[in-house]
Amino acid sequence: MAQPQPARAMVHSSLLFLLLALLCLPWADLSVTALDPWHELSRLGAGLLLPAPPEAGTLLSALANTLAFALQGAVSSTPPRTPATLA
Repeated sequence: MAQPQPARAMVHSSLLFLLLALLCLPWADLSVTALDPWHELSRLGAGLLLPAPPEAGTLLSALANTLAFALQGAVSSTPPRTPATLA
């Protein structure tokens, strides 16, 4: 019994992603560089419990980037105005 078309397409795309992942494997950075993993985990925990506030310049830059991308999305999602829609 043959698979339905959507299931076949999903299997095909999954196998394609798997093949691409295997082809990219030689360039993957799989080395472990942490010499003391407990120290790294303690630094992660300290950062979660006592986060450092970012500088004002960093916050302003992030706000400007957010607003710029929001405006680009809003402008690019509006349909173009043609003479037929203006009337």
